[in-house]
Amino acid sequence: MSVLFGIVLGGLIFLWARECLGAAPAIAAVLFFALEPNLLAHFGLVATDASLACFVFATIYFAHAGRVDRTFNQCLLGRVALVVAGRKNAEAWNATTARHC
Repeated sequence: MSVLFGIVLGGLIFLWARECLGAAPAIAAVLFFALEPNLLAHFGLVATDASLACFVFATIYFAHAGRVDRTFNQCLLGRVALVVAGRKNAEAWNATTARHC
């Protein structure tokens, strides 16, 4: 499942870089993302790191897109991603503190 979140995060990075900079820099940004050693190591593990990174980035991306386009769908997607990111963060916090109590 973490690999799926990594793919989604790479797609969001490509979309945002293409909107801001164009196609060639967007491809370079995805290559840098895909070949980064820490991400290669952690997205293969079953942990909350990948999902939290994906949903936090999605929240920021859709909030930015909602401010630029001013469409209801972009704002709604940003809010949904924020709620899911908050829930994932709460799950990670509960799992971490439960081990130490």
